[in-house]
Amino acid sequence: MDFSLDDFTEEELIEKFEAMQVAEPEEQPEEETEGAPAEEQADEPEEDNEQAFALTSNIVEELCRVLSEVTVVNEWGEYRRYCYVDCDMEAGKVYCWDTNDWLLYGFTYSVDGDAVAIDFESKKRMKYVIADFDEGEQASPFAEVYALMEKKIQDGAQWESRYQDASGTITTMETELGELRQFKADTEHAAEMQAREAVFAQFEDLVGVEAFEALRENCADLSVGAIEEKCYAIRGRNGHVAKFALENKAPKLKVAKIESKPEPYGGLFRKYGYESDN
Repeated sequence: MDFSLDDFTEEELIEKFEAMQVAEPEEQPEEETEGAPAEEQADEPEEDNEQAFALTSNIVEELCRVLSEVTVVNEWGEYRRYCYVDCDMEAGKVYCWDTNDWLLYGFTYSVDGDAVAIDFESKKRMKYVIADFDEGEQASPFAEVYALMEKKIQDGAQWESRYQDASGTITTMETELGELRQFKADTEHAAEMQAREAVFAQFEDLVGVEAFEALRENCADLSVGAIEEKCYAIRGRNGHVAKFALENKAPKLKVAKIESKPEPYGGLFRKYGYESDN
């Protein structure tokens, strides 16, 4: 180092060391590269970088998979509790959002071959350190959550629309059903009135009788049979005889009655030309 540690604060030293990490590496001494073909010397760093990248990608994928196994269920449905943010492979820590309180937490993890195990008991609150953003793309840590929330909202709006359509259909059906019921009631009432009037028409001889007229005015709750029975009872109490129409009969012709006298010997005298004086 070409500087003194006493001249910098702890934060300034961290920034300086991070800047040194991304700086171009110094050229290797010639004795270390002697004897190796130029192509091999150029390929070795590239292969090492590819292997390191593949290892890093596998670990990140495994961390995300293990985190996705922890879910929560509420009115929005079931979804992941932890959203991956970043990891520190040297320290063996993974950082993620907890959707229960939307705070940042860190967990320790271990790698055994291709398997990654997260110690969820080591959960600890974490905070961000603001630093300059140099290159690359940075995905929003809330993008997945917002996408899920938007889908739930859209689903809710869709179900609300279906509910409104169904409610309108039910209201229309209830109105039509009410109209049909009213039509049926009116039809039955008209039929009952017609049947009652037909019964009263059979007792025209009781018109003017107080009990009969009272029955006609207060017969709404009575059946046709009950009305008929009461009419017969009123007729019996008042001594009225039913008036029946007389059938027209053919006139009878009067025939003159001829008196006959008994003839002697059964009419033999007259048969043979003898008249009897008797």
